[in-house]
Amino acid sequence: MTMLNSILLEGIVSSDPVSTLRKDIYRCSFNIKTEYINKSNLSQNKSYTFPIECYGELAEMCSDYFKVGTTIRIVGRLSRDRNDMLIVLGEHIEIKQKIMKGV
Repeated sequence: MTMLNSILLEGIVSSDPVSTLRKDIYRCSFNIKTEYINKSNLSQNKSYTFPIECYGELAEMCSDYFKVGTTIRIVGRLSRDRNDMLIVLGEHIEIKQKIMKGV
């Protein structure tokens, strides 16, 4: 049986991207913060921070365009890093554009 390992997150970049180059492959890592808003009980709102890693051209794009406060949508898969910590490996990332009123 084939298993599905896919995740979709939307949130705000909460740490500046750190990029490295090893064996001609770019790697970029950063954190995003997401919020869960409980509309029936606002005192139960929660925020979560997720570590993100991406490689190659996607990593170059992230390091060039992302900064703290950028709102993004990311599609990826769950994995573990060298320290056995759970991370999200980014496979597709979109920058969410803010719509300016009156323009």
